Amino acid sequence: RLVGAGADYAGWFRRLRDEGPALVVHNEDVLLRLPRTGGVAGVGAVDDEAADGATAKDLLFVAPRTVQVVERPRAKDGEIGDRQVEVESVVSLISSGTELKVFQGLFDEAALDVNIQDMADKTMAYPLAFGYCTVGRITRCGHAVADADALTGTLVFAFLPHGTHHVVDRDAVTPVPDGVAPEDAVFLPSVETALSLVHDAAPRAGERVGVFGQGLVGLLVTAVLAAGAPGA
Repeated sequence: RLVGAGADYAGWFRRLRDEGPALVVHNEDVLLRLPRTGGVAGVGAVDDEAADGATAKDLLFVAPRTVQVVERPRAKDGEIGDRQVEVESVVSLISSGTELKVFQGLFDEAALDVNIQDMADKTMAYPLAFGYCTVGRITRCGHAVADADALTGTLVFAFLPHGTHHVVDRDAVTPVPDGVAPEDAVFLPSVETALSLVHDAAPRAGERVGVFGQGLVGLLVTAVLAAGAPGA
């Protein structure tokens, strides 16, 4: 039917052969830009003192464009399960996609990401502790954590909301490799997204790829593509 309508298939294939295919990966990303103040908490020695009477702080989304920092009692030694660990946050990353929608109130009440263990039983509704990119250090471990001695004091990544202290299952944390700064490790989910976009586009050697938008994910997509390009 298209040939009968005058479609120039021969010309299309000729241009394809002569000019080469161009793959376009497009990711729309709106960044919430905030001025950076202060520094990053240091990763020093573990405080051996019990947390009895100490407090932790959480960032809560309580209404559209409204957040509050609230205090709560920090878990006591007896409140940490046998196979749980306490994470003291060092850095956490603001999600410029889902988290910005939560801040603006642009979401429906529903379950959070069921693929993330600590979100499976929580609902997307105010007041809400949100965020899923946290790097911290292990301060305490339950009695049944097999690698407690090696794990205590080390940096880990976890899908956790913004807050100073968290108690989670041992399996919910991933040790950060030596030589990787917490400010870099916190980008793990964003790098995963960028890598998935490149895998979906599946560019082959010699093909040209255009990345439109150089926000967080766009920059990481460009970095992933450059890392796989000969001579880049």
